[in-house]
Amino acid sequence: MLADALGFEPTPRSRRRRVRSIFWWSAALIYCSGAVYLFVQHSATATFALYAGGATALVAIGRRVRRDRMALRAERDQFVRLLKAAPQIYWVAGPDGEIRYLSDRFTELTGMDAKRAVHDKRWKETVFPEDLPSLEGLWLNARAGATDTRSYFRMRCHDGSYRWMHSVGRPILSAEHGGITHWVGGLSEVDPELRAKHSAEAANRDLKTKIAAEGEELARVRWRFRSLFHDRNIGVIEIDLGEVQRRLDALRASGVETLPDYLDAHPEILSSLIAVARTVEVNPTLVTMLGFDDDGRYLLANAPANNRTGANLPIRSIIEALFVGVHKLSGVAHLSKPNGERLVVAYGVNISPDFTSYSTLVDITEQEEGAEMRLAAQEQLARVRKATTLGALSLSIAHELNQPLTSMRIELGSLQRSADALAHSDPFRDGLDRMARQCERLGNVVQRARDRVLDQRQAIEPISLVAIARQVPILLERELHSDAVELSLDLPPTVPTIRADAIELQQVFANLVLNAIEALRAKAADIRTVCITVEHRAARLYVRVEDNGPGIDEAHLKSLFEPFFTTKARGIGMGLQVCRAVIESLGGDLQARNCSGGGALFEFSLPIQ
Repeated sequence: MLADALGFEPTPRSRRRRVRSIFWWSAALIYCSGAVYLFVQHSATATFALYAGGATALVAIGRRVRRDRMALRAERDQFVRLLKAAPQIYWVAGPDGEIRYLSDRFTELTGMDAKRAVHDKRWKETVFPEDLPSLEGLWLNARAGATDTRSYFRMRCHDGSYRWMHSVGRPILSAEHGGITHWVGGLSEVDPELRAKHSAEAANRDLKTKIAAEGEELARVRWRFRSLFHDRNIGVIEIDLGEVQRRLDALRASGVETLPDYLDAHPEILSSLIAVARTVEVNPTLVTMLGFDDDGRYLLANAPANNRTGANLPIRSIIEALFVGVHKLSGVAHLSKPNGERLVVAYGVNISPDFTSYSTLVDITEQEEGAEMRLAAQEQLARVRKATTLGALSLSIAHELNQPLTSMRIELGSLQRSADALAHSDPFRDGLDRMARQCERLGNVVQRARDRVLDQRQAIEPISLVAIARQVPILLERELHSDAVELSLDLPPTVPTIRADAIELQQVFANLVLNAIEALRAKAADIRTVCITVEHRAARLYVRVEDNGPGIDEAHLKSLFEPFFTTKARGIGMGLQVCRAVIESLGGDLQARNCSGGGALFEFSLPIQ
């Protein structure tokens, strides 16, 4: 079958054998012709000799022919064995491209009989449907150009699975006319290699995708870092702490367990650690923040221990954090500018795995000074509050004492008149006179105390109630934050000024808001609100402090402003009385009521002067 499919032509070796056979058969024919001629000439002896030699030659020729046939059969059998033993599938096609032969390996791999597959043209059924069009297209192109063909496709195996095959084909050309006599080729199984290649390609694509994504993320991170580095409000400094870490490791190996105590006992070690911290880069914002104008050359040329910024304390904090393995820290540092000005910064530090610290610094000098001023104002307000409370308490005591003193004067006057009508009443009258003088003295003491309290008021000056109201959130920032109270201000752009003591009015606003905050503690934290409203109507200014708390018990409304009346466990009952006294001393009036929608409302008005 293979020989028929191939249409074998004689090879040079078989051609030589055929020439030798023709030669010997021609010689035998000539020999026989000579024998016949001698026989006709009646030469018996010559004829016999000729026949004997011819018979011997024929026997030799027969033996040679048999040897050639056996050799040819052995070569063919060896070729067939090689085809069967080979792991490839060999195929032969005619010049028209039709498959004429498939080796037995096709049957072993697909389970389809190779002969029937060729005869019925069913070999195409084993090709994966999606691969068949491209396979046929390549086959047509190769036949049209009489060129070698190579293709990859999936073939169905006997277990139903598909495996990748590599097909190679080559045209065999005629030596006589140069045309294609047939095609020969083979199929090699490359499924593991091709699947590995596809997996590698897929992994390579995934890797490229991940690299691209990482590259984009790296670009974004770099952009964010550069954006931060060039931020006009945030200073950035990069410090190499590699040598510091090596020295810390040496200290730890030598037995140092608590670095702060060790550095306190050995300040020279701290200086040596700070000295090896190397500044790598600073941004322009930090250079300007620290008061330099040299593009950072001074900071880069001098270690933190040698520069004039006073950064030893924050550097020490970084070193101590590095010793215990903490790579993130933050704090507030007080630095110095070259001109001696104070610089307060809030800093955050991140230490990378290669022991490089990246620190960001924000100038909070103004906020720090504002906090100090706010604290001073709160302390002053607290002192005024105490003084005012004490003054109100003194006024209340003086008021309470005036009534019994007046009664005592009246009673003494009556007793003196009665004593005048009695005989021998001089000693009695003298005692009454002394008591009258003591009452008068006590009255003068109470009056002087009252006058002294009233005279302690600070200088009266024109002030704006809007400005006073705007200071309340600053003064009570801590209380508002700790109790989660939202304070809103409903204020006009401008209002006429009034003449008053600003500290006393701050105390009134603060007392009213603090009372509202305490009342709101009974409500949920997410709905606690206080609102301060200032209005200008006619010749007066009206101020309202309103909350959304539980309101005021109706039974307490009448007693709310009386001295020593309180609903607090630790109150003394003077806060609202002081507020009313301040407002009334300015010609105003302070009232309280409950809101229709819930909550309490305190309102006072002051005349415009």
